[in-house]
Amino acid sequence: MFYLSKYLPELYLSTPSLTVGRPKYQTISDSTYLAGGAFVVAWKDTQSESGVTRSEGAGATIFDSFGKVIASQILDPGSPNFFSGEHKPSLTTLSSGNWLAAWSHTDSTMGGALTSAAYAAIFTPTGQLLGSQIMIRPQTSSLGAADLSSVVVTALSGDRFVATWTQREALGFPFTFEIRGQIYSGTGQAIGPQFSVETGSPTVTPIIALLANDRFISAWTYTDQSQHTQIKAQIFDASGGKVGSTLSLAVTSQMSATAKASIAGLANGTFVLVWNDSSGDSDIRGQIFNAAGQAIGAQFTVNATLSGDQTAPQIVVLPDDSFVISWTDTSHVGGDNSQSAIKLRHFDSTGAALGTDVLVNTFIAGGQSDSSLTLLSDGKLFVSWTDSNRAASDTTIAPGINGQIFTLSSDAPSPRQLHNDINRDGNSDILFFRAGGLAAAWETDGSHIRKASAIGALDPGMTIVGTGDFDGDRQCDFVLRASDGTIALWEMNGTRIKLAAGVGTPAEGFAVAGTGDFNGDYKSDVLLERSDGFLALWEMNGATVTREAGIGSLPSTFKVADIGDFNGDMHSDILMLSASGDLAIWQMDGSTINLAAGIGALPSGNTIAGIGDFDGDGKADILFQDGAGVVSMWEMDGSTIKLAAGVGVLPSGFEIAGSGDFNGDGRADILLRNGAGFVATWEMDGATVKMEAGVGALGTDWFLL
Repeated sequence: MFYLSKYLPELYLSTPSLTVGRPKYQTISDSTYLAGGAFVVAWKDTQSESGVTRSEGAGATIFDSFGKVIASQILDPGSPNFFSGEHKPSLTTLSSGNWLAAWSHTDSTMGGALTSAAYAAIFTPTGQLLGSQIMIRPQTSSLGAADLSSVVVTALSGDRFVATWTQREALGFPFTFEIRGQIYSGTGQAIGPQFSVETGSPTVTPIIALLANDRFISAWTYTDQSQHTQIKAQIFDASGGKVGSTLSLAVTSQMSATAKASIAGLANGTFVLVWNDSSGDSDIRGQIFNAAGQAIGAQFTVNATLSGDQTAPQIVVLPDDSFVISWTDTSHVGGDNSQSAIKLRHFDSTGAALGTDVLVNTFIAGGQSDSSLTLLSDGKLFVSWTDSNRAASDTTIAPGINGQIFTLSSDAPSPRQLHNDINRDGNSDILFFRAGGLAAAWETDGSHIRKASAIGALDPGMTIVGTGDFDGDRQCDFVLRASDGTIALWEMNGTRIKLAAGVGTPAEGFAVAGTGDFNGDYKSDVLLERSDGFLALWEMNGATVTREAGIGSLPSTFKVADIGDFNGDMHSDILMLSASGDLAIWQMDGSTINLAAGIGALPSGNTIAGIGDFDGDGKADILFQDGAGVVSMWEMDGSTIKLAAGVGVLPSGFEIAGSGDFNGDGRADILLRNGAGFVATWEMDGATVKMEAGVGALGTDWFLL
């Protein structure tokens, strides 16, 4: 079984724009994998004027495994004619590592005939076109409705691919259609003649999937005389020859001319089909079939939430033969109550659900629709979809393409919060701000700055007083305080502020003493300390205070020194220090003190430099520094010192600036900074410095968080 966890923030894969008053936007994406976790996304490009579509084209962009653009391609620029229609592009990756895009194009002038054609192009992993465009179906002309649907492709063995499409057989009414196919080499040469998949029945765009033993299957929808929508299919051998007769795979109870389905091959030649059943509230159904096309077991319902409509399913098979299904959801529950959302769910190889519906999109304004799924070469899962409201990130509200990467792990993901991980990649990042100015971030991989980004400007009188994951999305958020004491929150999606909200004003005399997950709900809370030593807690859900509670008064002369989980129970505890140098801990369960215990005396001449889980046992340890730059550590088990050890001597002029797991090995590392602003790290294994490395330089007016 694989566990799915979001990796990195939601990605913005395309950018809507305004060109001389003509909005250009992107919809209906497809994706495919490249080596090293990179991927390609293609989409329809639409330009309109006064609400009327003037031109549709197709574009594609290559991204690295972190969602950074490598190269872009215009597959079809569209047409200046009165109307041009570009159907959804289709992508696949060939066995050579090159990738293929296919698309169809319909064009017309005012009052003229429609012309239709289908094309493909092969590209290198870096986006270089190999040869020239491939003519899948030559341009034809007709009056009335367009006579060509989208073309779909899938890779075969031996660097080959197969393309299928639907075309109108002849002019006149009623329309009759034919699905045709053609196998090609990896250089775009046709192999053998075109073959017929289905003739004479009303059909929509076919779907296609590779099966075991280099066979493939093409499926399509058909509306019978009872106005029921059927899903039919045909299996083919490696050369395009039909295997057996046409299969009838599913029947919905009422006509749905826009019924959508997806199909994928499983082990031993079996395959799984998913489709939306439009009877009543539209649900997603699934069925597994054997290699001969006979149903195995009963149909299953994909979506756990049955209210509203669920449409446009997509499916991808994972390495263990389990599979993930995504769809467009209008139930308005499960974390997104806007127009529509993208959900997914994981199933084992028999069709049994592994968990419940998962909300894919982070931003929930407007509608999200038309998802696409790809298993990446580094074992991660990629989802792309159309986001119909991009006002949060762009100057227009025209649709664009968003994406989300998921990790697949055989181990259940740890819900433990990682300090200052702003992009959910499993590494702590370096966060900093300038008083009265900007907040910014270095997204790091060890000592390497992968990306430097501005986050946002602080309002006059605002300062950042803490960080933590307040909405439970495993991305760091920011706690801000105004000059009048009001507390606010920036909820983050990576380095983008997805929500800026006021939280509240603490009672007179209280100030933020720190943040931590005190009640074990995997969301950070705010600890408040009054000037007389009384502590209180705000338990949080995002920017909402769900509970306010007093904790108690600190012992005389003690102050809060830091916050961390010292006993490994997934609840933050409070470390305190007295004026005479005594250290103590309150082990917490929410606002309840489970245990108050002394630890010992602060080493002579030392100050507390920070805390972190340096030995990887799931329990916070305490870091010290003396005036000569000597660093030492107490490895802790609750209030017990397991090991007191020296760490090393800081380079001349450096001080400890913080800690975090910067290399993602499950052990906290030490962040250093000198008077000139240069930042460095010590990567740690317990009290042992494994590696010392410089990171970069900050201005001296920047404060590290």
